[in-house]
Amino acid sequence: MVVSVFVNPRQFGPSEDFNRYPRPFETDRARLEALGVDAIFHPPVEQIYPSAFKTTVDPGPLGGLLEGQIRPGHFAGVLTVVLKLINLTQPKRVYFGQKDFQQVVLVRQLVRDFGLPVRIVTMPTVREADGLAISSRNVYLDTEQRRIAPAIHRALADAARRFAAGESDPSALAAAAREVLSAAPGISIQYLSVLDDTTLSTPRQVRPGNVLAVAVKLGSTRLIDNVVFGAERV
Repeated sequence: MVVSVFVNPRQFGPSEDFNRYPRPFETDRARLEALGVDAIFHPPVEQIYPSAFKTTVDPGPLGGLLEGQIRPGHFAGVLTVVLKLINLTQPKRVYFGQKDFQQVVLVRQLVRDFGLPVRIVTMPTVREADGLAISSRNVYLDTEQRRIAPAIHRALADAARRFAAGESDPSALAAAAREVLSAAPGISIQYLSVLDDTTLSTPRQVRPGNVLAVAVKLGSTRLIDNVVFGAERV
């Protein structure tokens, strides 16, 4: 197994946190060595993007929704580096976390559109004991914000339980999650949407596999999460 560790400058906007984004490489390496990975690919920016590099992948219409609307150009940067990493490492399977749901949708589109000989495997979101999705940006939260942040998962889990109990109206499920988040002090919702897991459109009736995705700001920290309706893990 090859693991890439690369903070990609092309997916950060000009006012985002590229320069201060956490880069605990020695910690990452120790964890990966303990897991027995075969190689760690940790290239410098100049190796991925030499001075003559000119090409960018256009993510198409889906790349302008949700994250793409708030972070213009983000998915062009994501897909460009994913395509390059796949070409450099020639994997049979590539693993992506479910937390970055829209990214997974667009990477699957990339693989289909370019006929790449690779299988995309989605891994469940890894969470802290209180439900907060593990993210590099969690280190930005102060003590009080860290106490409040698990409300994000509580809101998603509440909607998932309502779906399991028979509710399938997307507006009702979104409203239930929004009510939980609105009660959490300091959380500002950027989007909260029930989505088809392929088209990113709002389904008329929610079915297993559809997703409730959310982005919030807590203080100056931006956090995203989602839940897959009907999934065994919530």
